[in-house]
Amino acid sequence: MQKFLKSIARKVRKGELSLALTETKQSVSEQDRVGQKVQCYLLLKNQKYPEADALATKMLSSGLDHELLCWRGIARAELGLWFSALEDLCLSQEIFPKRSTKKRIDHTTRRACENISEGMQLDGGNFKDYFERAKIYLLNHDYSRASRDLDSAEALKPDANEIARFRAEIEYARGNLAESLEKIDLFLDNSKEDLEATLLKARIKADTGRLRAALGLLRKTARSHRKKESSLLKIANCRVAIRDFHGAIRDFDSTIELNENCSAAYFGRGRALLEIRQYDQSVKDFEKAIQLGGSNATLHAHLGEALLSKAAQKEASASFKKALKIEPDCWQARLGYARVRQMRNKRTEALQVAQGLLEKQGEHHEVHLFLGSLHFDEKDFVSAIDRFTDAIKNCRNRFETASCLYRRGSAHLENEQIPEAIDDFDKALKLRPFHVGTLVWRGYANAKQGRWANAISDLQAAIDMNPMASEQYQKLGEFIAQQAIRHFGSVIRENKSDAEAYFNRGMANLFLGNQDKAYLDFEKTLQLAPRNGEAQVRLGTLFLKDNQSKKAYSFFSDAMKSKPSAQALLLRAEAMLQLGVIQPALLDIRDAIRTSRNNDRLYVRRGELHALRGNLEKALDDFTLSIALNFDNYQAFRERGRLFLRRGLLPEAADDLTMSLHFFPKQPDLLRERGEIHLKLEHYEQATEDFELALGYGHCLKSYIGRGMALLNLERGQEALIWLTKAVHRFDSKAAWAEILRARAEIFLALGRFERASADARMASKLNSTPEFASDCYYLRALCSFYHKDRDHAIKTLEKANNLDENHEMAELALDWFREMADQPPTQWLSPPTKVRPTRPSVCGNPEKIEFDQKTLEAPAPMDLWLVKQEDEEFGPIPLKTVISWASEGRISAESMLFRTDWGKWRSAAKVLPQFANKSHQKTPKAK
Repeated sequence: MQKFLKSIARKVRKGELSLALTETKQSVSEQDRVGQKVQCYLLLKNQKYPEADALATKMLSSGLDHELLCWRGIARAELGLWFSALEDLCLSQEIFPKRSTKKRIDHTTRRACENISEGMQLDGGNFKDYFERAKIYLLNHDYSRASRDLDSAEALKPDANEIARFRAEIEYARGNLAESLEKIDLFLDNSKEDLEATLLKARIKADTGRLRAALGLLRKTARSHRKKESSLLKIANCRVAIRDFHGAIRDFDSTIELNENCSAAYFGRGRALLEIRQYDQSVKDFEKAIQLGGSNATLHAHLGEALLSKAAQKEASASFKKALKIEPDCWQARLGYARVRQMRNKRTEALQVAQGLLEKQGEHHEVHLFLGSLHFDEKDFVSAIDRFTDAIKNCRNRFETASCLYRRGSAHLENEQIPEAIDDFDKALKLRPFHVGTLVWRGYANAKQGRWANAISDLQAAIDMNPMASEQYQKLGEFIAQQAIRHFGSVIRENKSDAEAYFNRGMANLFLGNQDKAYLDFEKTLQLAPRNGEAQVRLGTLFLKDNQSKKAYSFFSDAMKSKPSAQALLLRAEAMLQLGVIQPALLDIRDAIRTSRNNDRLYVRRGELHALRGNLEKALDDFTLSIALNFDNYQAFRERGRLFLRRGLLPEAADDLTMSLHFFPKQPDLLRERGEIHLKLEHYEQATEDFELALGYGHCLKSYIGRGMALLNLERGQEALIWLTKAVHRFDSKAAWAEILRARAEIFLALGRFERASADARMASKLNSTPEFASDCYYLRALCSFYHKDRDHAIKTLEKANNLDENHEMAELALDWFREMADQPPTQWLSPPTKVRPTRPSVCGNPEKIEFDQKTLEAPAPMDLWLVKQEDEEFGPIPLKTVISWASEGRISAESMLFRTDWGKWRSAAKVLPQFANKSHQKTPKAK
């Protein structure tokens, strides 16, 4: 192949294009995709446009390729198929942006309009001429001319349904969303399967705040196009545009399954991963796209952005420089390079680069936003406000506008322009109602104006939305709440019949966690104003926390009569759930969703109820929808991960739990659950790490045991035994000790130390005699007896296990094998583990006769085992008699450390064993 390509390249350089094409046709088979691409290129160069079009079309049917799309666009332009040519060129630019393709689009657009206009001058123009020119103008974003030509086309053919779609695109581009939706619905009535129209409808619904409807439409469309690469790619890109990043990733995954060499899918998935802060995977996807598609300035710029996000400044800078070498005017690369300068504290240089970019390409809101951030960091808030204002003018969607409003509001706040800050925060919350940061800072701004009621309402709303961060918000707003309490206290002293003052003081007390005082204030509010719905909700919440469900339900029901709200419905559902009533609770949450369709928390709660009732598909839909509404919703990821775990989809469960922890790391239970999944997947290093992280938040029995089992599988069984022995004293209940001993028995068994395993299993069954647990312990003891060649005792012990738990499948199968009723026992009965002998400390002193007080040193099981530490190495667990034996052999010195299972810390041998007391001040001589 290399020899053939060199031969063709040589002929092309010499200008022998016809000979090169002839050689290619003779040498290339239909299965050789690279050779076929060369042939398509040569057909184009030889001006054989129909053949080039046919070959490109044939090849594109088996997989998208941006170069083939571009070449087919060029061929079709030469054949006068203008709109089709521009569609191909625009799609090529969308999936793999290149400056040369953009120039080709502009050139082809100009030629197309000139050609069609010349023909129309000769014959006056027909419907097809006006309609095709209108579509071309629309592709070029010339909406006035496109609209004018559509008017002319409609005058010639009033009943043409296809005009409605393009009028809808014009209205959408102009921001007239209602008119656009009306026209696209009219078009879809007669063309239900049109993909472009369906995607436009989804975008309109998302932009009008009806994201749930948009997602439902996209899901249905993706299902009907799941085998079409180009359609899936368009759907995925539409998801990116409406910020359904996880849905987009799923569709890009499906595209890659259809065509593993689709550079556009890797590029798109990389962008989505970058948005959800999965930087490592994003870098890999951009690198793969570059590898498959070739050098590309936009791709290198995105790669640099991903590298910069993971603080790899040097690599990011190199990537931006590569992009600028390919395309000096690439604005993403220049902006990225300015960010590198900023991160290196070279703000003057960063400002110069961004200022130059603003003069040439000021239509990108990101440039204005970056400049505004630079000014903000320099405390030049007036300039920052100006730049954020320009950014708002250039935003493309609701989310970008909300984000810029939030930034401008922050600048106004810092500049002491409080009314302007509040106004910006108000506008941002209308576009993005559940953004906690905007609520918090609006609360702070309200406090600066002395609007204490609004301030506390905003800060408490932030806690309601994100209860896991309540400590952080309470610390931030503590001073505000205290000031509010003083203010409303003085109002009450002047007018003791002011119900609102009592309510607002109650909210401030609630924010500070003064629940008793809050209760009294809310109660007084209702005495003065019995129909105060907000006070009824807050009182109901307090009763709900105290598990007084009936009282809570009553207050929430009253609130629904006084002031209906999604919050009251959700809380009433929670009260019913505490009472064990599920179906009416589901109905309340359904009604809450109808009231607040874009509230992602409501879908999480309904999903949890569906999961509780076993409706796993409905639960999955709700969790997925919640994630689409809020891509960093850690609760939705957590619950969907647990749902995948219930269905046995372990890799998917691990991915979702990882995403939940990515957005909110402080979830020890989730860390433990992910550790258990990693254990099942045999990812023992990751499991160990997860259990250790979970234990960093407190003592959890399952995490201690999980880490022990992970260490065993990492062939660190001795370390696992020591670990579990030290864990026993951290728990007080016999049931917890039993769990640890059973786990330790399993490790002893795996190390071939059957007597010790049997002893631990026996003690565990005494500490916890529940049938299922004791049955497991007897099964372990039976295995130990069998490995010890005591077949009779193994059978008797198995019978005990089976009697305690008739559903113990392993015990039943082993018994059937002993009774010759089964051909094979459980696998572990066929291969006894090899004995791994424990290590002993080396001799470090002279052998001594040890005398000890047995009552002082002995402890009842399970606290009776010991550990020994010699320098940094630990040994054990061993019984007291072995400790004394090691001491008499000179393996324990005065400087050795001892640990008994019930102790909380290590103790020196000098303090534990009297024989070493007189030597504790002497240093052990160094070995020569």
